[in-house]
This record gives sequence, structure tokens and C-alpha cells, in this order.
Amino acid sequence: MMDDLRELEREALQLQRIGDYKLAAKRWQQILEVNDKWEHGYAHYCLANCCATLGMLDEAAAHYRRAISVGPGDQLFIDGLNSLLDGRTRGLI
Repeated sequence: MMDDLRELEREALQLQRIGDYKLAAKRWQQILEVNDKWEHGYAHYCLANCCATLGMLDEAAAHYRRAISVGPGDQLFIDGLNSLLDGRTRGLI
């Protein structure tokens, strides 16, 4: 099981690198269906990044918040949410 999730994670990261955010988001969702706390919130953070890139801003905010709840104090997760909220407030996104 763990090996399958690691393979999905590798695939999701590769898809993000090549810009296929829609398919990457599906892979992150598959991981989260099995383990909602994957890598201490990192899967939620990555899914949030995909959602933000795809213009799914409410979903992105929800996943950043979930990442923070799973990995409290992780500055990467906090910065992701703050950046999204700041961009929305300024009308940049």
C-alpha cells in the first residue's frame, strides 16, 4: 500500500513539473482518499497548489487549511494560504 502511494506521489510531482495540474490534482486526491494525512499535510498543500493554478480558489484555500491542520506550524503551508488570501484581497487572482 505504502509503495503504491509513493508511486502516486512521484507521478503527481512529475505531472506538476510538466504543468499537467489537472491530472496531478487527481493523483493527489487519490492519495488523500487512502491517507488524509499523507506526509503530514504535504499532499493537501500540493493539491492546494494545483487547485490555485487551475483557478479553483475556494478548493485551494480549503486544502491549504487542511494542510495546516494536519501539519500545524509548517511555514510552507501557512505561506501558501497567506499568499492565496493576499492575492484574492488585492484582486490579483
